Amino acid sequence: MKGINIALFILGISFVASFTNNSLIFLPNPIGDPQVKEDVYNHGSQANRKLLIAFQENIEESAVKTVYSDKRAHCIDHFLAVKYDGKGNVYIGGAGSNRKIHTNRKDCGKYKQGWVKVLKIGTTNVASLTINSYGKYGSKKCGGVISISPTKKIEKVFTGCAWNGKGAQYPLVKTVVNLKMKQKTFAYPIRMTVDNVFDLYVNGKLVGRGNSWTTTYSFNPQIDKLRSVAIAGRDKGGPAAFIGTFGGKITKAREWKCMDYTKSKVPSNWMTDNFDDRKWPVAKSYGKNSDNNVWRRVAGKVRPNIPNNAEWIWSKDNENSDMVYCRLQIAKPQQQKPQQKSAEYSKLEADKKRIDKIVEALNKNKKLSLKKLGVLGTKVNKVLEDSKRNELKQLEVELRNIERTGKSVKKVYQDFTAKINEVNRLKVNIGKLKEIVKKHFAQMTKDSKYLQLLKLIKPKYFDTLRQFNAKMDEVGSSIKKNIVAGEDKKGMLRIVDKSKGHANNITEWLSKAFLEHYEKYKNLLTKETSEYEAEQKKLAADTNKYNTGVKLANTYEREYKRLLDILNKLKVTYGQSKEEQAVFEEVIKVVQFIFRNPAKIKSFYDGELVNGKCAKTILQTHIKNELI
Repeated sequence: MKGINIALFILGISFVASFTNNSLIFLPNPIGDPQVKEDVYNHGSQANRKLLIAFQENIEESAVKTVYSDKRAHCIDHFLAVKYDGKGNVYIGGAGSNRKIHTNRKDCGKYKQGWVKVLKIGTTNVASLTINSYGKYGSKKCGGVISISPTKKIEKVFTGCAWNGKGAQYPLVKTVVNLKMKQKTFAYPIRMTVDNVFDLYVNGKLVGRGNSWTTTYSFNPQIDKLRSVAIAGRDKGGPAAFIGTFGGKITKAREWKCMDYTKSKVPSNWMTDNFDDRKWPVAKSYGKNSDNNVWRRVAGKVRPNIPNNAEWIWSKDNENSDMVYCRLQIAKPQQQKPQQKSAEYSKLEADKKRIDKIVEALNKNKKLSLKKLGVLGTKVNKVLEDSKRNELKQLEVELRNIERTGKSVKKVYQDFTAKINEVNRLKVNIGKLKEIVKKHFAQMTKDSKYLQLLKLIKPKYFDTLRQFNAKMDEVGSSIKKNIVAGEDKKGMLRIVDKSKGHANNITEWLSKAFLEHYEKYKNLLTKETSEYEAEQKKLAADTNKYNTGVKLANTYEREYKRLLDILNKLKVTYGQSKEEQAVFEEVIKVVQFIFRNPAKIKSFYDGELVNGKCAKTILQTHIKNELI
């Protein structure tokens, strides 16, 4: 909790102010133990982090030169020869006019001939070396310079000037080797995470990747100088941002530039040192690590190993910008004008004098110390009370968040229940409608088959009636032709005529009855078909509505579970905050006791200041970094 951190910091300051003899803050040496360096990055004061950052920014050294030299007499006639074997060994020799190294001259006396090793140099971390070798005899001088990589071999005969040709000379040969050292490297520590996926580049090189925003990733690339830091971030839905520390410096929106390339193509060289990002917009902050933002609410805590005041940053729209590229703005060193440097030096001198007076006054006048302690106690008490009020406001905010989230959970659950009931009713109706459609289809199939049968009977039926009339005509013709005239013939013909009349009537009646029966079933089938098609459409519509309802119910259920999970985490966070608030109250009581009971702690500040130099250093650091 922020309040506890403030209280503990003030508690530490109060001990510095009142117990100046043996309770001074100890600033660890950031150049030493790696664990100390790690602690300074993650838990140290802002001043200590600034000291460490300043150390790292200045650790880079410009190329320096290490000089190796040797002087010795050597037999040379006519030319001076120099050889380097690529392993750190330098040789000199004398060469004749034929440029060959002489070894058996009779006039060299005690002076060496052939190749002689004059220097053995160390080549670790060496970028290049320069060999300057020259011989001198009287007013004569000859030789030259070789520049070469420490792993290359070379053999050179310098013919710039020849000797007098009167036999062997015995010059004093001086050989000097200058080494151009490689720049030293240092670790550039990074602690970060991105919601959701990222690639991290330092000085144009990929140093790491990540795909979980709940994980704090750690990278320690070795660099000779910080030239660029670039991040490619990709979001998978919801709000997006990244947070962390880069070389001990927390993320601040004003120190980064972020460009949204969700709908456009990113330049291929966007991560390189010399990429021009002047047209990129400044990043936007979405709250600090300790703020009550979406990341803290969902995770239930701040991001570990990242300072509370680090900012979550992204482009201007972190809800819709899914492909965002960001670059750290690195200040380029500028030459300070002499008067600016002089003004800064004067300020440091003034601060030093001010600190000396404070320390001297505290040593000589304990009453003054108590008086200052009282003034400091009043200020500390005000800060504590302000912090307490802020913490209580934060608790109120968390409680309101719980209430709002609870209402959202209740509303989503009600929507979910209503949709489930609607879906269940649709399911029952669909089942009933399927049965109706099934029975209707069976009846329609039966009637359709019967109508087909009537269609087949119809022509045979009418043909039979026509055949009956034709037969009666044949009978009448047969009677007329074959039966003798008389009353019997007449009577028979009357019977035939009556039969034909009755047959015609019966045929008309039967035809009408058959046609009416046929049309009845034809109309019935048409009606049944229309009703069946309407029922089919209703069944399809209800089925589609049911499927949509099921999907929506599932969505409500997922949203309900998600909000319920957030609500539970908010309740846990609220409970932790209340516990921390209780601890904060205890810290306030301890600090107030210290300032209200100076007599009970008198033993702590009796005696002289034993580490005034350390105190001055600390005060200087705090003033320089505007902490006091």
